[in-house]
Amino acid sequence: MRPTYSARFFSIIATAVFACSAAADDGKDAEIDELRSEVSQLRDTVAELRSTVQEFQAGDDWLTQQRADEIRGLVRDVLADADTRASLLQDGMTAGWDKGFYLGSADGNFLLRLGGQIQVRYAASFQDKAPSGEDERYGFEVRRAKLKLKGHVVDPTWKYVLNLAWDHDDGGRQGDIDVEDAIIIKDFGGGWELWAGQFKLNFLREELTSSTSQLAVDRSYVNELYNQDRHQGVQVFYTTDQFRVTGAFGDGIGSKNLPAYAITTDWAATARVEWLAMGNWKQFKDFTSPPGSDTGLMVGAAVHWQDDKYDQPLTGKTERLTWTIDGSLEGDGWNLFAYVVGNHTDPDVGSSRDQIGVVVQGGYYFADDWEGFARYEWSDLDTAGADDVSILTVGFNRYYAKHVIKWTTDVGYAFDAVPLNQLGINWRLDDQSEDGQVVIRSQLQLLF
Repeated sequence: MRPTYSARFFSIIATAVFACSAAADDGKDAEIDELRSEVSQLRDTVAELRSTVQEFQAGDDWLTQQRADEIRGLVRDVLADADTRASLLQDGMTAGWDKGFYLGSADGNFLLRLGGQIQVRYAASFQDKAPSGEDERYGFEVRRAKLKLKGHVVDPTWKYVLNLAWDHDDGGRQGDIDVEDAIIIKDFGGGWELWAGQFKLNFLREELTSSTSQLAVDRSYVNELYNQDRHQGVQVFYTTDQFRVTGAFGDGIGSKNLPAYAITTDWAATARVEWLAMGNWKQFKDFTSPPGSDTGLMVGAAVHWQDDKYDQPLTGKTERLTWTIDGSLEGDGWNLFAYVVGNHTDPDVGSSRDQIGVVVQGGYYFADDWEGFARYEWSDLDTAGADDVSILTVGFNRYYAKHVIKWTTDVGYAFDAVPLNQLGINWRLDDQSEDGQVVIRSQLQLLF
């Protein structure tokens, strides 16, 4: 009997279903095998990662331990350094501020004091007929910038002073560092001291009074003509309650910072005596006298002799004798100061000269920190074509912290032609047929 079409159809369907079922079973097995392979790979990767993490953890512990050791060592060093510093402060060092910075040993045998001075100035000069062709000149300048060191070594009787300054050259150049004072001082007690080195000759009181403690913006024109400035040599001081006597021997005028074989003087000697009639020595370190000050009176006199070592090209050998007498009177908010100075020079070639100068100045406090002042000066130079010079200066001081911070302004008028350049104090050479030069100056000072 032949199968019917329906039977064939069902047979074909059954065969197809069986084939599909077999194929499905084969696909599942393949997927399972693939999944098993991936799981095996993942297990290997996880094992590697676990091993790496363990290594990093072990390394981090090692680095942490190393840092801890380093920090411990650093702390030990810092503590040791702190102990050393504390020991130095306790056993061998003092430092701080006492009217200036200081550093010293605890036993008092070594001391260094550090200070300084800055003066910033505006100056203007007005002339009728300037030889330079510029009737008006004006501008700012750092008039003084100084670093000052002083103290003692070994014991308080061996003292030293070293002052360095930013040099102000009258020729117009600034910038070089200049040694002003370099002094070794031995204090013998009983008012006796011996100085050796480079220092100001103890002659004109106006020059001896520090540039920090002047009444006007700067010293007088007469002072610049006659002062002896600094020299190299030795000097003896003797001080009592009422008298102070000094004597100096050395290289004389013009010997500042020169080597021994460049000195042109044969010998030079200076002597000065001061009498303190009232008050105390300290109050005459400056020219001002604030309200509330006690009355003080001091009179001084000095003389300087100098002789050349050899003949000069134009004048031959020259002898010089210079003298001065001064007086200072101070009271409750007011002050007066005056001096006369004379100079005699006698060259082998040419005529001798006898010069004389006078300075009178005074100040008065019109408020607690405001002081007005006036100064008149005159000199006969006994020189052809440059005979007399006569200048009046008036101005004021504003004290913000005594001399430590001070603003000074003044105006000067020359009644005669100014005979010589004195650019350090801002006066210019005049045409000798013209007078009436006006100089205006304003200066701010700071001390540290």
